[in-house]
Amino acid sequence: MRRLILALTLAIGVTAAATAPALAQGTLRLAVGTTLNQLDPAKTTIGDEYIYVHLVFNGLSRIAPDMTVKPDLAESWTASEDLKTWTFKLRSGVKFHHGRTLDSEDVVSTMKRILDPATGSRSRTSLNMVDSVEGVDPLTVQFKLNIPYAGFADIFADRQLRIVPKDKAGELSTQPIGTGPFMFKSWSPGDRMELVKNPNYFEKGMPKLDGVTLLIIPEAAARIAALESGSIDILWNLPYESVDKFKNSSTIRLLASMIRRVLSRKNPVGLMICSTAAGSAAARSAGLGYRLNSSGVTRLTDRSVVWAERMVAMTSWKGSWCASSVTAG
Repeated sequence: MRRLILALTLAIGVTAAATAPALAQGTLRLAVGTTLNQLDPAKTTIGDEYIYVHLVFNGLSRIAPDMTVKPDLAESWTASEDLKTWTFKLRSGVKFHHGRTLDSEDVVSTMKRILDPATGSRSRTSLNMVDSVEGVDPLTVQFKLNIPYAGFADIFADRQLRIVPKDKAGELSTQPIGTGPFMFKSWSPGDRMELVKNPNYFEKGMPKLDGVTLLIIPEAAARIAALESGSIDILWNLPYESVDKFKNSSTIRLLASMIRRVLSRKNPVGLMICSTAAGSAAARSAGLGYRLNSSGVTRLTDRSVVWAERMVAMTSWKGSWCASSVTAG
């Protein structure tokens, strides 16, 4: 069931929603229950690694809340009439965290690395229709497939198909480098991961936070206590049996799963909750907030916190703002 929830979270994705120009101050603190086993996006396997991957890396495409495929590192793509040749045009001027500009050879290198059995990526099976991948020019990548595949652009929203720099692939497990809104600062296994703002992120005005800290708190009771005390701002995956405790809280807001069919069967579906107490001042100063869009699905008003937007996009909201004193458009 956990895998189902996470897969839906990824599939929904998010689009930019913030319009407020002010820069944020402070660091958002998020609690997860398990330590991250892998920092190399091609090798990630557990749910909590989704959060880190979407903060630090980008794919060629992403999935919007309306379930349509949107550009990410690729600004456009075309397919041949037989759907066996796909050509992706990359955004110009995108920089990796170590300062080098993204080009087509980074995409080629990333895909060949995933296709190499020695890498051990589970996403190798997602690319089994690829016969070849080549850089046509610095901003154009072409894939030749062995079968027609109408949904080929969709698969690049997968967390394991994140684009990595060709000159740093060997260091990803200890010093990960991507193009995402946040840059890796430090990782203490079993304790915390610290990420800092990427000042050169390609989406203008983003991110609005100075950083994100992922805190590893294995015990559910300890995570809930940290949320109540204001030591953390967001709790990922609240145990279902704890939902009733916070239904009438004035400082904590619940996000109930959209998958009502699953909930009605009383399965132990994890939920996410977040605090509006003093400890979430960083989130409020960032302009983080939740709003109902036209489809009745909530999302963060900040594109900057990609993981949270993807998470929240799959939830139904019946309360007020979660951690925000500023809302956007």
